[in-house]
Amino acid sequence: MNLREFLNSRPWIGWAFSGVLLLVCVYILYSRMSPAGDEYSGDRMMQMVTIKYTDTGKEEQMPRGRLIKMLLDQGGPIDMTKGIINPETKQPTGFIYNKADWEALVKQLNADREEAQKAKPVAGRPAWGGGK
Repeated sequence: MNLREFLNSRPWIGWAFSGVLLLVCVYILYSRMSPAGDEYSGDRMMQMVTIKYTDTGKEEQMPRGRLIKMLLDQGGPIDMTKGIINPETKQPTGFIYNKADWEALVKQLNADREEAQKAKPVAGRPAWGGGK
């Protein structure tokens, strides 16, 4: 018995297979369209955020990606109480206007940096963790 005869005699198998494929497609589409799926997507990095400098009260808008680069360029763990450098006073007083967004960003960047540090290859060992 070939495949065509098998499926003609049991049509529910074809319908079940089609249903599973449809569910997989819907899941893939949903996961790609979800903004929470990728914290570092291009759209997310181009999102404009408002920075407020606490020492001068001046506000500035910049892309989220530029803010993240400025924070990561400081090196080491990011201190939640120190923002980006105010170009006028040279003090780290620039924070995202929304405090909850600022705290979430700093926590995410510190967690990502810690994870990357753990993934660094040890001298003399392959990066994929293989043994000698």
